Amino acid sequence: DEAAGAESPSCGPGLEVCVTPWSAWSAGALDFLRDFVSLRRPLLLRGSGARLPGEGPWSREALVERAGNSQVEVNTIPYGEDFGCHDSTLPTTLARFLDVELD
Repeated sequence: DEAAGAESPSCGPGLEVCVTPWSAWSAGALDFLRDFVSLRRPLLLRGSGARLPGEGPWSREALVERAGNSQVEVNTIPYGEDFGCHDSTLPTTLARFLDVELD
């Protein structure tokens, strides 16, 4: 959508994560799917969480209290199935992941 005056994300050769300010993001869902999801290209929208509801900064304890029993899948190898590693996904809870995997 550059023709519409949108600022394109700053993702050049060798830059693994594309970064753009939330205020400049104007791509539609199909553009996002084509340019990022289908290519498995990460995108960081700076400032996108500024308007999310919340009660100030989140702590690990607050996150575990509110969502600790949520089921999550942790990949030991990103996109491991693409490389023949079919057992790289570990199902766990958010609390266990935060408590065990990140310490």
